[in-house]
Amino acid sequence: MQPSLYALSDVALAAIPSPALVVFAPLLERNLAAMLQIAGATDRLRPHCKTHKTREIIRLLLDRGVTRHKTATVREAAMCLEAGARDVVLAYQLVGPLLDQFAMLAAQYPDARLSALVDNERSAYQLSAAATAHGVTIGALVDLDTGLHRTGLPVGDAAAALYRRAAELPGLRPAGLHVYDAQNRTPDPTERCRAVRATIEPVLALAAKLERGGLPVPEILCGGSGTFPCYAELARSAAAAITFSPGTTVFWDHGYAQTLPDLNAHFTPAALLLSRVVSRTTPQHVTLDLGNKAIASDPPLGRRGLILGLEDAVTVLHNEEHWTVTSEHAGALQVGDPVLVIPTHICPNANLYPLIYVVDETGALVARWEVAARQRGLIL
Repeated sequence: MQPSLYALSDVALAAIPSPALVVFAPLLERNLAAMLQIAGATDRLRPHCKTHKTREIIRLLLDRGVTRHKTATVREAAMCLEAGARDVVLAYQLVGPLLDQFAMLAAQYPDARLSALVDNERSAYQLSAAATAHGVTIGALVDLDTGLHRTGLPVGDAAAALYRRAAELPGLRPAGLHVYDAQNRTPDPTERCRAVRATIEPVLALAAKLERGGLPVPEILCGGSGTFPCYAELARSAAAAITFSPGTTVFWDHGYAQTLPDLNAHFTPAALLLSRVVSRTTPQHVTLDLGNKAIASDPPLGRRGLILGLEDAVTVLHNEEHWTVTSEHAGALQVGDPVLVIPTHICPNANLYPLIYVVDETGALVARWEVAARQRGLIL
């Protein structure tokens, strides 16, 4: 990474305590522009807010004409609505009190279109009951399992039957099909897109079958950050309403930069962790204030982030408040020196911090954004 990309002024450093999450605004803007360019049309784009969880980035997308949004939690859905979004899919099967909370949101924002996932009749009945109790209509997307084997029904008769049943239930409307194919992660972009085509063909056939039977399939919501460009290309020629939901592309991270290097031409890590040296016991050993509570434990020990300036760092130990590494370059650091770290997986890291510190191209601190959707549900 180019150090010049990540300038922090002395004034900003004096104002930002560590550990902290810092967003470099020019890189964020560049990533958003790349998302729009790849998408080709804003009506196909439904970005996933789970990565950033902030109203400000929802507003940046709305300002660029992106009106559809995807969430993973009720609180994220509420945040999107608070920021002005009016078409929100909660890409999760709701359980417990969250069913009622989501229906309450639909009642609170009657001008919004809210939808959620189902992959079984019990969940469809429960979503219907919550919707009717609050006098609202909620979209139901049937979640399909195309090989990840996490949630969803296989593409076939059972999925079609569930879609038909959900369409009959009071308080629900048929909102489409959901496909998350994180298994399609091969580094070769040609092979990745070939896998995406093989994934989506039976889904398109299922959608066509449902429509021939008189049921609308207004959206086929597909993929994540890694397969986003493949679906964007497919959508240009597909008759079906394919949409796509990149999330990590907003911030990017070291994990995707390593595993999907072709996308580095479009996206640059924009959200980094600011840490400081708290101890240096030998010329090769340095300890940072970026403990387990400040950098996500996904992925496992030793692979949680790239320390700029200490790219050769080897983890010695990682405790709640300390991260000790060895590096041939550690001798250049003194206690109190700032260090920037590119997280391997940015999404769970954003969830750790109540605030994002935003800096401009000069490294000046220009804003503080609340990470508004850190909770899963509403606080009632």
